[in-house]
Amino acid sequence: MRNLLLTIAVSVFSPIVLAEECPTSDLGVFLDHENPRAMAFIKSLEGKEPGFKSDGFRLCDGSILFGGWSYLGKTKNLKQGQHVYIFRHGKAYRAVAWVENKGIPLPIPSCPKHIDCSAEGQYALSYDVYTFKAIQPGDGPIILYYPWKSWLPA
Repeated sequence: MRNLLLTIAVSVFSPIVLAEECPTSDLGVFLDHENPRAMAFIKSLEGKEPGFKSDGFRLCDGSILFGGWSYLGKTKNLKQGQHVYIFRHGKAYRAVAWVENKGIPLPIPSCPKHIDCSAEGQYALSYDVYTFKAIQPGDGPIILYYPWKSWLPA
């Protein structure tokens, strides 16, 4: 009985220890930590039916990405090392794309002329604006707000 009470007391009054540290103070370290996890999550959707609604992906800082987004599929006929996954978020299409380390840079679509593009069109997982004109090899997943029409499902 005494051991049981001791176990309960230690469990209740011990500080909570997180399973992993979240390196939020350094953006590069944060992305190095989270990018592989996010890519694995997105790849895991390949077996889902088009229209599957994602609960999202929880970053180590507790924020959730892709929550409520409907997975539509992976774009085909891309160049070496390029990956593009298409989602629907509300009425808008979104793409999440990356290029493997030895892949060919992937041009980023610009905002279509018929849309009021008050927001930037491409973001890293941290929601910092991705400023390149093409996704560079090894940069991790980039969220694209204006995917090419050729990427969208028929």
